[in-house]
Amino acid sequence: MIRNGTRNRSEGSAGPTFGVGAGWLGCRRQTRGRHARAALSILVCSISIATLIIVGVVGYRRFQTAIDTSRCNMNLKIIGLALESYRNVYGSYPPAYVCDKNGQPMYSWRVLLLPFIGEKDLYKRFRLDEAWNGPHNRLLVTQEPTCYKCPADISHAGATNYVAIVGPAAPWEGAQPRSLEDLRSATGGESVLVAEMVDSGIIWMEPRDLTESEALQGVNRPGVRCISSHHPGGAWVWLTGEMRFLQDETPALELRSLVEIIPNRLRRTKGSGVH
Repeated sequence: MIRNGTRNRSEGSAGPTFGVGAGWLGCRRQTRGRHARAALSILVCSISIATLIIVGVVGYRRFQTAIDTSRCNMNLKIIGLALESYRNVYGSYPPAYVCDKNGQPMYSWRVLLLPFIGEKDLYKRFRLDEAWNGPHNRLLVTQEPTCYKCPADISHAGATNYVAIVGPAAPWEGAQPRSLEDLRSATGGESVLVAEMVDSGIIWMEPRDLTESEALQGVNRPGVRCISSHHPGGAWVWLTGEMRFLQDETPALELRSLVEIIPNRLRRTKGSGVH
C-alpha cells in the first residue's frame, strides 16, 4: 500500500511538472513570435522611411533644378533686354571689349551693360580708364551682378556663365560695335548674341568670351569649350530680340547659321582667315 501510495504520489507529482514545462515552452514561443513581428514591423517602417527620404530627395532635386532653370532664364532675359536698351540709346550693341590707346583690351561688354541691369552704383565705382584686373578694378571681382551667374554654378567666384560669341564672322567683333542692321543685313535672320557656358573660367569684367570656333563645337559637348548649360537637354541663348533653347542635338548647319553672321563668300572677300 505504501509502495502504491508512493507510486501514486510520484505519478501525481509528475503531472504538474510536465504541465509547467509545456507552459514555459509556449510562453517562449509566444515571446519569439512577438519579437519576430516587432522586428518585421521595424524593418517595414525603416524601408518606408528610407523610401520617403529617397522620394523626397529626388523630388527636391527636381524642384531645385526647375527653380535654377527658371532663374537662369530670367538672368539671360535681363541681359538680353539690357542689350536692346543699350542699342536703343547708342544705336548699336556694345563692343565685345573696350581697348586702351595701344589697342589692348581692357574690360568686357558686361561692364558697359551695368547701368542697364540696375547696377549704376557699381558702374560708377569701376574705373573706365583702368584694365579689369588693375589695382582698383580687380577689387570688384567679387561684386559680380547676380544676373551674370547661373544659380546652379558653384565654380570660381566672379566667373560668369553668360558669354558673347566673338570672331570676325560672329555677331561680336572685338572692339568694333555692330548694329542690328549690320547683323540682319548679313544674315537676313537671327544671330546668337549671348549664350550659356558652364565653367567658363571667365571673370565677368574680363575682355574674353566664347570664340566663333568654340561655339561651333556644338551644344553641351563634353570636354570642350562650347555653348553649354547646367540644365538638362540643351542651353539657352539670346538672339537678336528673343530667347531660344538650343537642344543638345542641334544640327551643325543650324548652329552655324546662328553663330556666323557673314556668308562664306563674303568672308573670303574680307580675307578673315576663319574656316
